[in-house]
This record gives sequence, C-alpha cells and structure tokens, in this order.
Amino acid sequence: MSKLDELIAEFCPEGVEYEKFENVCKYIRGVTYKKTQEVNSEASNARKVLRANNITLSTNALNFDDVKLISRNVKVREDQILRKKDILICAGSGSKEHIGKIAYISEDIDYTFGGFMAVIRCCKELNSRFFFHILTSELFSKHLRNTLNSSTINNLNAEIMNNFRFPLPPLPVQQETVRILDNFTELTAELTAELTARRKQYEYYRDELFGRNYDEMILKCKRDNVELVSLHELGKFTRGKRFVRKDMREEGVPCIHYGDLYTHYGTSARETKWFLEK
Repeated sequence: MSKLDELIAEFCPEGVEYEKFENVCKYIRGVTYKKTQEVNSEASNARKVLRANNITLSTNALNFDDVKLISRNVKVREDQILRKKDILICAGSGSKEHIGKIAYISEDIDYTFGGFMAVIRCCKELNSRFFFHILTSELFSKHLRNTLNSSTINNLNAEIMNNFRFPLPPLPVQQETVRILDNFTELTAELTAELTARRKQYEYYRDELFGRNYDEMILKCKRDNVELVSLHELGKFTRGKRFVRKDMREEGVPCIHYGDLYTHYGTSARETKWFLEK
C-alpha cells in the first residue's frame, strides 16, 4: 500500500466529499485600462501587466514574452497584485481553447494582470497547488464544456467558477497528491527538454549532410570512390489510386491517404482489379 493509500484510509475512510468553488476560493478579475494608458519600457512609473499570451497553454506555465506596461496612474487594487500561491487563469479570449488555461505563481512578483484574466486565491483548507492540478484535469475541462456557450465563451465569470464542484480531501491527502503529481511534472519537463535537445541535434546533422554541405558531401564521395546512384536505380515510384466516396467501406481493403501520415483514420475501400494486381 502506498503512502497516499494509507492517508486516504486514515483520513477518508468514508470517501472524499465534494466542495463548491465559492466556499473555498476567491475569484478576482484583473485590471482594465485604456490603450492610451500603456507606457514604454523607459517610463519610471510603469507597472507590469500579465495577459493571456503570458501563459503557455502546453505547459501551464508563465512566460514573460511581450509583457505590457501601464502607467502607475491606472487604479490597481491591492488584491490585483500577484502573490505567491496565486493561480492565474485566462477568463476571456477569442479562442475557446485558451479559456481556463492557468499558471501557478510560485513566488511574490510585482505584476498585476489584465481585465481578461483572473486570479484564484484558496482558503487555508485548500492547498493551492492541489487545486492547480485539479484545474488542469478533465474534471475542470468537462465543467467548462458543460457551462460555456456562445454567450459566455469570452467570459469565464464568477458564476461559472462558483458552481464548479471538486473533491476536497483533508490537507495531508492533498499534500501527498501534490508531491506525486509535481514529481511527474518535473520528470515530464526533463524528458521534454531532452527530446527537444535531441531533435535539434538530429536537425543539425541532417542539414549538415543534406543541406548546407550537400555539394561538399558529393565531392567527398567522389574522392573516396563512393558509388553514387540515381533514385530510379533504387526502386520504383508508384502513384496511388484516386478514390471517390462510393469506394469507401467500413470493411474492405485497408488503404492510406495523405492524412494517415499523421493520423490513422481506419479507412477501407472496396476491392478493385487495381488492388489485386501484382
């Protein structure tokens, strides 16, 4: 039995109760300002503003690309300054997939956030990192799909958030869950970085061989008496058969079209003389 299982058995022998967002969280919308209130980087009284583009969707992490600056004359409440353990969330976007994307604030930073953003602050009964993981889960995604419609697609408002229900175990269970999930997050980041480095390495050597130094490679082959052949000497290039809708079948001869290079559609077609030819 794992430590998490032991904690659940100790603290949740009757199961885990669900709680509503509004009972354990505050939902704070961001600062609204006019275009004329933006300032350049040379302004001494500039205040930094995070917007939807400052959350990377694929990693649920902050990035500081294209941070807007506004004048200190813009009214910013104290609770609109980002704090450690805040969860920054995109509350408005022209793209539905960006609604609800989040980033965790791991330390106090002297930033505010724009009007299409919001901050979630958790009460002491709810570990904010635990809730961060819940907001990246299918549970929250399903809630958004069920509640957002054409009239609210650009506004993840307090009512939608307040009605979100989620499991709230005792703090020891939350903390152990966070430890496990954070370990997986760290491993995923390491593997992603390794994969990115290997991809760059592959692209470098590929381009060295077949791109920038291709002519040099040909000359070297000739100097070293390496045989050079034309593509037609290695095989036969055969074009595929054009299919129309009436050829498609749920069962039949499996066939591949251009989309299957990336996605398998399980396409089949009726048998024809063309298929049976050797």
